[in-house]
Order: sequence, then structure tokens, then C-alpha cells
Amino acid sequence: MPPQSSGQGITGLILAGGKARRMGGNDKGLYKLADHRPLIEHVLARLRPQVEKILISANRNREHYRQYGGAIVSDQKDSPWGPLAGIASAMRWPSLGGYLLVCPCDAPQLPLDLCQRLCQHWVADETECALAHDGNRLQPLFCLMRSTLLPKINAYLNTGGRRVDQFMFGLNHQVVDFSDQSSAFLNINTREQVHQIDQAD
Repeated sequence: MPPQSSGQGITGLILAGGKARRMGGNDKGLYKLADHRPLIEHVLARLRPQVEKILISANRNREHYRQYGGAIVSDQKDSPWGPLAGIASAMRWPSLGGYLLVCPCDAPQLPLDLCQRLCQHWVADETECALAHDGNRLQPLFCLMRSTLLPKINAYLNTGGRRVDQFMFGLNHQVVDFSDQSSAFLNINTREQVHQIDQAD
């Protein structure tokens, strides 16, 4: 069955496990904007209505993240695998639905129709993942994936692969145009970008 744009059977995964070196090593998901709300709250407010369940991939401050109501998954200890490690951990979660809607924790303006539009471009029996394009560049961390892809992720990681986009290009994938919402994909990597988001609000 293809994914439902209503979000039924879809689990949302927020990737909050990075080391955030450009933010001085601070936990980006807990970094507060001018409204005194952390990035994770902004992302949850936009993602939660689009999916049936929420998972948060976090490697530190897990108890803090747990208060937001989603289940917490963590990478293998000292994993060098980046975002794919978080996705792989989520796919091991026993209560996962048939699909995983992925987004990073540092995108407080993510599209409110992300799930709907990715679902609309799904080819029922063929597609393994659908990923966003903002009109300028691919946004592989904003994607919808079949939850059965864990063996393929493991195989890719075991051959030394790390890049999310490269992995997805090896799948039967759909690229979905979000050029009308290019600013929705702005992610926070520096304090200057925090200021940019605050000014926009």
C-alpha cells in the first residue's frame, strides 16, 4: 500500500544526534530562538500534525528530549556514520509504521505539507524513497522512506558509504519539487543563521 498523505502508518523521525561543531558543540535541537523555544519544539509543532507517531534520534540529553512525547532512539556508540546511523536506529524501532518521514532538528520552518507532497509523488509499487528539492539544491534529509530499507542501509554503511544523497540515488527514488517553499529548508548551522530566522519571524 502506498503511503497515505493523512500520515496514517507514517512515523516522523527528527534527527537530533549530530555533534554541531559549527555551533560550538552545543546540542542544536535544544538551541533557543528569540521566542525562548528550542529548535526541537518548532520542528515538532510542524511535523507532529503530519504523522501518526514521532521518533527523535538523540545521542545526548535523551531525558530532556523524552519530555516532548516522542520515543528516543540512539546511534551505536561512537558511530561515525552520520545521519544514516540515526535512520538505521529508527528502523529498528519495534513500533515503526510502514514509512518513515525524516527531517533534521535544525529546520524550524519545515514545510507544513512535507508529508502530503512526498506522498503525492509516490509510485505505489516501485518507489523506495521520495526526497525534497528546494529549487536550488537537493534536500535529502527531508524525505519519506519505506521502513523496510534497513538491510540496504546496513549494506551501504558496511561498504564505507556515508552520504545520504548517494545512498538514496541507489534506490528507486522520486525527487519532489518544493521550489515554492525554498526558505522552509533553511537549517541552523551557525549563530548568524539563528539571527536570520529570528529576523524573519
